[in-house]
Amino acid sequence: MIVTVCTLQIFDLDTLSVHYKFQAPSDEAAACSAIRFVSDGNMATKNVVLAAQGERVTQYHATSGTVMASMQEEGNNIYALDVRKDGEVFVTGGSDHSVRVTDRNARKLVSTFGNKNASGTQGHTNRIYSVAYCDQDPQIVASGGWDKVVCIWDLRLRSGRCATTLFGPFVCGDALSFCDNVLATGSWRNDNPLQIWDWRRPGLLRNLPFPQEINNSCLVYAAKMLDSDCLGAGGSGSAPCFRFYTTEGRMMGSWPAPSAVHSIATATKGAHRKAVVCCEAHIAIFSVPSPQSS
Repeated sequence: MIVTVCTLQIFDLDTLSVHYKFQAPSDEAAACSAIRFVSDGNMATKNVVLAAQGERVTQYHATSGTVMASMQEEGNNIYALDVRKDGEVFVTGGSDHSVRVTDRNARKLVSTFGNKNASGTQGHTNRIYSVAYCDQDPQIVASGGWDKVVCIWDLRLRSGRCATTLFGPFVCGDALSFCDNVLATGSWRNDNPLQIWDWRRPGLLRNLPFPQEINNSCLVYAAKMLDSDCLGAGGSGSAPCFRFYTTEGRMMGSWPAPSAVHSIATATKGAHRKAVVCCEAHIAIFSVPSPQSS
């Protein structure tokens, strides 16, 4: 899916033709900052899309553009969004430094975590630009942003404190991704921008090489685990690019992007797994390479 200001477009993965296009209603001229399909395997939610825009998360019927629900977080510009695997709840993060969990069907806020400035508890002190559910434990959420801290939240705890803290990642986009109990982080910086963590211990497992001919040629905005042994990353600069890596740090491929890479998603069709790369004005689809054959 590619997004322009207040416009959602849904593409066919094979032909890249636009299947559906509709305007996102809003009182403000705010861009859609995050989008997720609700993919729980239930036919009732097969065509449901959540989009964050300004202070609102709007739920759409994808094929008709019908607004099914709209939920506001007053005073918070939402920059990050993720949906739990079962599709029942979603998590957001944004300008007020807090992580919120919302029941999608009841349209009700379940809990709020963080904001060190407001509560004095452990949490974020700056904007949050990425949130991600753990694929192995639906009660674990990671959040990261400008304060160079990744918080691991256990949603079963009601203390408002994060269970684990990872220090260092400067997250400026959709750059947190779990797979098989490891966490990939992407940082908008020259040194060690791509890292793999064991969030349970916690500790840094390894820095992945992201070589640049000159500084600032490509700073990582987006990082995504594409499989248990493969991830993709891309960003912005004088020479923006998208790269495939093994989780051990071997680069398997690189694409010179025509503009900044802002997000990466995965899609499965039959036995084939695809990486969908969204740039400022382009979208590209790649077959995810196998580390054994590349």
